[in-house]
Amino acid sequence: MILPADVIKIGRIRGLHGIRGEMEMMITDDVFDQVDTDYVFLKIDGLLVPFFLEEYRFKNDEVVYIHFEDVKSEDDAQRLCGSEVYFPLSLVPKKRTKQPLTWKYLTGFCVVDEKVGRIGVVESVDDSSANILLMVQSDDGRDVLVPIHPDLITACDEQKRILTLHLPDGLLNLNS
Repeated sequence: MILPADVIKIGRIRGLHGIRGEMEMMITDDVFDQVDTDYVFLKIDGLLVPFFLEEYRFKNDEVVYIHFEDVKSEDDAQRLCGSEVYFPLSLVPKKRTKQPLTWKYLTGFCVVDEKVGRIGVVESVDDSSANILLMVQSDDGRDVLVPIHPDLITACDEQKRILTLHLPDGLLNLNS
């Protein structure tokens, strides 16, 4: 059985594309295009279920048209809409050099502050302004906004998907 610690979240099935089972996936990490794999996992009813890739193509930096082997109809695909998509952590390369990293790459990383400890997991990144924010979901389910800047990062373990920060005192209290 695959465990949540064995995968990283790379996106979400946003909706249908066409009538033959192709879907739109919003991506936060295009690692599956950088690593040779035939499958990804979808979270269905709380379980990670493997789905084998028949084909995929990029629409743009944030959307992939994806088609799975056993999804042949619009009805089959409709059942998968809204599902989170995960990638096997064991296949993530230690160093990724295909393209420069963006802030959105941090989606799925565990965020740890040097003083406070674990804050939570990055659910999304708001880079629509010069003040970039990590939308972090804490372990108790709260949404925490964490401003991010290279000067705040003390370590980034890509393999373990852990981002260690040195945040100013009291910054996390602003979310309360």
